Amino acid sequence: MLHLLVASMLSGGIASGVAGVNPQGVFLENRGQWNGEARYLMRSPNLDTWVTDDGLVYQFYKVEWVPNDPKADPYDTTYRFEGHSRVTGQAIRMRFAGSSGQAVHRGEALSTKYHYYIGKRDRWARGVQAYPEARIENLYPGVEAVIYADGTAPRYDLILAPGADPRQIRMQFEGQFGLRLSPEGSLRAATVFGDVSLGGLYAYQDLGGKQVRVPARFRINRDGTVGFELGKYDRSKPLVIDPIIQSRFIGGNNVDNATVISQLAGGPVVAGETYSPNFPASGVFTYTGAYDAYVIVYDNTWTPVWASFLGSSLDDFAGGVGYQPTTDGTNVWLAITVGNMADTDFDVNIGDGGGTDILAVEFLFDGSDVDDDIGIGSTANDYLTDMVMYIDGDDAARLQYTGYTFGADFPVGTADNFLLGFGGFRDAFVCRVNTSDDSLEFGLFLGGSQDDIANDMVLESVSGNSTTVVIGGRTASASFPHGNNSWGGDFKGASDGFVARIFFDPDNPFDPIAHLTHSTLAGGSSFDEVRGVAVTGSGDVYATGRTSSADFPTTTGAYDTTYNGSSDAFAFAVNSAFTSATYSTYIGAADFDVANGIALATGNTAIIGGETWSQQFPITSNADDSTFNGQSDAFLLRLAADGSGLEFSSFYGGAGVEMVNRILPLGGTSALVVGKTGSSSFPTTGGPAFAGGQDAFLMQADTPVGSVVLTGLRIEPNQGIGGAFSATGTVTLSGPAGAPTLVILSSDNGFVTVPLSVTVPAGQSEATFPVTTSNPPSRQIATITANLGVDSRMATVTVDPNILVSLTMAEPAVTGGQTGTGIVQLLAAAPPGGLVVNLSVDTAAVIVPPTVTVPAGSKTATFPVTTFPTHVSLEATIVASLNSFGQKAKIIVLPPVVFSTTVTPRQVQGGNGATFRVILSGQAPPGGYLVRLFSSHPNVASMPATVVVPAGATFVDVPVTTFPVQQSVDVTLSADRITRRSSNLLVTP
Repeated sequence: MLHLLVASMLSGGIASGVAGVNPQGVFLENRGQWNGEARYLMRSPNLDTWVTDDGLVYQFYKVEWVPNDPKADPYDTTYRFEGHSRVTGQAIRMRFAGSSGQAVHRGEALSTKYHYYIGKRDRWARGVQAYPEARIENLYPGVEAVIYADGTAPRYDLILAPGADPRQIRMQFEGQFGLRLSPEGSLRAATVFGDVSLGGLYAYQDLGGKQVRVPARFRINRDGTVGFELGKYDRSKPLVIDPIIQSRFIGGNNVDNATVISQLAGGPVVAGETYSPNFPASGVFTYTGAYDAYVIVYDNTWTPVWASFLGSSLDDFAGGVGYQPTTDGTNVWLAITVGNMADTDFDVNIGDGGGTDILAVEFLFDGSDVDDDIGIGSTANDYLTDMVMYIDGDDAARLQYTGYTFGADFPVGTADNFLLGFGGFRDAFVCRVNTSDDSLEFGLFLGGSQDDIANDMVLESVSGNSTTVVIGGRTASASFPHGNNSWGGDFKGASDGFVARIFFDPDNPFDPIAHLTHSTLAGGSSFDEVRGVAVTGSGDVYATGRTSSADFPTTTGAYDTTYNGSSDAFAFAVNSAFTSATYSTYIGAADFDVANGIALATGNTAIIGGETWSQQFPITSNADDSTFNGQSDAFLLRLAADGSGLEFSSFYGGAGVEMVNRILPLGGTSALVVGKTGSSSFPTTGGPAFAGGQDAFLMQADTPVGSVVLTGLRIEPNQGIGGAFSATGTVTLSGPAGAPTLVILSSDNGFVTVPLSVTVPAGQSEATFPVTTSNPPSRQIATITANLGVDSRMATVTVDPNILVSLTMAEPAVTGGQTGTGIVQLLAAAPPGGLVVNLSVDTAAVIVPPTVTVPAGSKTATFPVTTFPTHVSLEATIVASLNSFGQKAKIIVLPPVVFSTTVTPRQVQGGNGATFRVILSGQAPPGGYLVRLFSSHPNVASMPATVVVPAGATFVDVPVTTFPVQQSVDVTLSADRITRRSSNLLVTP
C-alpha cells in the first residue's frame, strides 16, 4: 500500500471562544446550503478548503467592512449597518485529472448540529453534521484520498493499494497566475497574496522499525498536470511521501462577532454575525454580502448543542433572542436585520418591505426546523438593534422591537403617531408584535427633526397585556421629546444620549402621548450616545455609553467628574421619574474609551463593559488582568452603588482589538459577557482556538469587591484510574465572602476537567466543585488552577490509565464459516461513555470488528469473530489494544469434516437408482471440498470414487447405481474426509 501525504498550499481563565460559529479543523457536509459541486467544507484562518468528488478547492480570502461614508466614525458600532462587507481573494482548484472519485466522510460525526436557513427554502439545510475527516474514494484504480486537519491547516493523504500505479496520479491546478517548480524542487503557485508553495518531498518507508528514505520529487507533465517521480522502493510495503510546507502568510480577516446573549435553563444562548462562505470559481474573486446571523444554544458545560444560521445573500445581523416554551421543549426566536428579504423564503407580512428589513424566526427547540416567522419593514432601510420577548397575561408570546428606520412608511400603526409620523434623516422606533397572528399591536416613532437611533432596550414590567420598556440611544434633534423637568435638560450638542420609558396600553394602542411616559437627554456640547440600559425593580434607570463632551453632566461626589480626552465612557443612574440622578460619572483615560453594555449586580451596583484604547484606563487591585495588552482591550468594571468609586475593574485582551458588546447578570457580582477579539492571545479557559481575523467570545466573570483573597485549593482524592474515579475540589478564601464570589477554574490537561468557575456563597469561605477524569494513554499529572482576581492557587491530580488486562476466546477452535466470541477485560470499570478497544487480526481467514466498546460501568465486553471456510487448519492471532496496552489471543479455524451421510431410499430393487447425501460440519471452502467415496459391494451398488462439495455448500448429493441381485444384499456406503461416515442401502431381487 502506498501512503502519499500531500499538504495543502497554506502558511503557516476567564473566557471561551464561541465554538460552532465557524468550526475549525472539521469537515461540514453539504446538504444543499452550498453549490452542489462541494461535498464538504473545512474552515481555517483565511482559508476555506472545499472537498469535491475530483479534488480540492482552496479559497484564500480576506474580509473587510466598507462603510458607505468614508468619514463615518469607525467606533460607532451602530454604523456597521450602513456599509457592506467585501470579500477578496483567490481560489485555486486542484483536480485529479481523469478521476472518477466520490467524496464521503470519515469518522463519527461531532455532537453539535448545524442548521442553515439561508436564502430560499430549497437551499435550507437542517441537521448538518461535522466530521473529523473526509475522503475521496476510487480516485483512481487502487487510489483514494484522505483529507484531514493538521492543526488548523488542511492536509490530504493519497493512499495506494498494493499494485496501484503512482504514475496515474495527475493533479491539474486552475486559478493561479502561474505554476512552476523552483530550483530547490518546491511547487509554487502565484496568487494575489504572493506565492504559496509545497516544498521538497520527503518520502520514506518503515522497514524493520527504521525509517528508510525514498527519493521523490514533483514533476510537471507536458500537459501541465503535476505528478510525482519516485525512486526505487519496496512495492509490497507502504510508502509515505510528505511535502514540506514553505508558504508565506496569507493575510486578511475572518470576521465573527457576538452581539446578543441570553440564558436558557440549560446554558447560555449567543447570537451574532459571521462571515458566510461562498463556493468560488477558480481565480481571483471579489464579492459583497458576506455576513449571516447565527444563534448557538449551549448546555451548562458550554458545549454547543445546536447552531442555526439565518440570512440572505447580503449582510445580515443578529438583533435579539427570545424563548417560547412548548410541550416538546423551549423554542428559540432569533430576530435579525436581513439584508435582502426577497432572497429568502420569508416575507414582510407587516409593512411593505424594501432595502433592509427586520425578520424574527422561531426555531424548534433543537433548531431542526422553523415553526414561525414574522417580517416587518418599510420601503427604505430598517435596522433592528434589540428585541425582548415575553408571555403576557393572555399567555400569548409578544415580540417587542427597537431600532431605527429611514422609512416614513415603517409600520407603527397610524399616521398620527408621535410628531405626526416620521421626522428627520432617520427615526428610532418601538413596536410590538403578537406571535399568535403575526399582527402589529403597537408602534411609534421616537425622534425629532434630525437623526435619531435606539441602541438598547430592557423590559421593565409586564402587567396583564400592558408592558413597559426602557430604551437608550442618541439623537441629533433639538426637538427630541423630553420632560420639562428631566434631569438632562435641553438638547446641547452634536448629538445627545437619551433614555426613554415606553408604556403600551392595549386599550389605547396608538396614542403616542400615553406611550412615552418619561424621557431625558444626557449630553454635552459634542457627541454623546447611550449604548446600554438597565432598570431596577423600583423603576430607577441605569445607562452607559460614550461621550466626547468635556461638559457632560456629572454629579458631585461621582467617581470621575473630569473629561479625560478623545472619548470617555460614562455611566449614570436616574430615578424612576427621570428628574434627578443618583450619580453620573466619566470612566476613562486619555485615549478612546467606550462602554457598550450594562447589567445590575447585588445592591444595584452597575457592571459595565466595553472597549478601551487607553493604557492608563483605571484598573483596580483585584483585577483579573491589570496590564494593557494591545491595540485595544475589552474591559469589565463594577461601580459602587452610589457611583463614587470602582469596586472592580479589569482589562481582558491580547495583542489585537477587543470589545465587550453585551452583559447578562447572573446574580451576585457575576455576569455573562459576549464580544469580539482580534487576538490569538485572548485569555481563554477552554473552547476552540482563535480562528483568525476577529472571533466572537463568551465570558463568565466575577466583579468582586476584593475584601477577601483566595488562600487555598485542594483536590480529594488526587490520584486514581482515569474515568473510574472522580474527585472533589475545594477553594478556600481568607474569610467569609461579602457577596457571592466567583472563582475561575482551569485544568492544563484534557484528561482532567473542572467547571469554568465555582461560586463561594455570601457569608461562606469555602466552596466545592466536581473534578472528572477520562482514560489517558499513560500516567498524566494535571495541574488545576483557581483564580480570584490576581490571586492564584494550584493543585495536582494524578491519573493512571485504565489498561486492558486480558483477551480470551470463548471458543478456542471453530469450523471455518462459523462465528466465535472474543472477550476483553479492563482493569477497572469503564467511565461514562464507555471505553473503545481497538481490534486486529493477522490473517484474512478471520475478521474482527475494528473496535469494541466496553460499556460504562462494566469491565468486560464481547465481540464477534467471523471465520471463512478453509481446506486446512489455520491459527489466527487476534490483538486487542487500549492506548499503548495490548493483549493477544489465538483462535484455530478448522476445515469442515464429513458430519453425516444419508441414503434415499434406504431399500431399492436391484437395477434402480438411489441418492447418497454427504453432509459437512461447515461450509465448503473456496474451490470446493473433495470427499472420497466407498461402497462395501461395488458390484451391487456403485458410486464415483470422489465427489466435490461446491464452495459455500454444506452438502452434496451423489447418484448410486445398483445392479440386479439373486438375493437381498446390505451395502455400506461411506464418505471420508478427516472423518468417515456411512449409511446402509438394502438392494433386493
